[in-house]
Amino acid sequence: MCPERTEDDVRDLLMKVLYGCVGAQGSWQGEGKCASFDITGRFGSAHCRAEGALEYKLPAGGTLSHKADILISMVGGVGETGARHVALEVKHLSAVTDAFKGRAYDMLHLKQTFGTQLLGILVYFRANIGLPFRQAEKICYPYNHFISIEYSKILEAGSLEGVVRTVAKEIGVTLPSSAETSGGARSAS
Repeated sequence: MCPERTEDDVRDLLMKVLYGCVGAQGSWQGEGKCASFDITGRFGSAHCRAEGALEYKLPAGGTLSHKADILISMVGGVGETGARHVALEVKHLSAVTDAFKGRAYDMLHLKQTFGTQLLGILVYFRANIGLPFRQAEKICYPYNHFISIEYSKILEAGSLEGVVRTVAKEIGVTLPSSAETSGGARSAS
């Protein structure tokens, strides 16, 4: 059984794996919802933080704030697709469509506000129960990338490779062919 029992646990694991693969050595700060680190890639520098906030405009006026589970913001530049922000959302053991619909609603409005300056990635960790991958992906159409991972494989070597490679490509970090993209990445401290 996997020790990552909550979405916060899975977000923390993903933050540590991203740090181990694309983070600037020694830049890790904080823990949990306050964790962050720096990144240096060929498109410039970036900052990655847990629970990063973006504000979007509503069609009828006003704004709402959305906290991405993991937000990477380019500093003074843009990523490969022209994005200034990469928003990663984690869905973990979800069995209801409403959770996905809520995330899709926010991403739709974020995209209307930020356009191509925002790259959205939804990572769905599914156990034996929960919304089927295909149905979840259909609901999450506003995201640029939908990555599905069997929850029981979360700690296996290479299980998070799709997430890490998608992020690395966007921010301009070249990964070594043997990059460790599982729950066993280097320590954050």
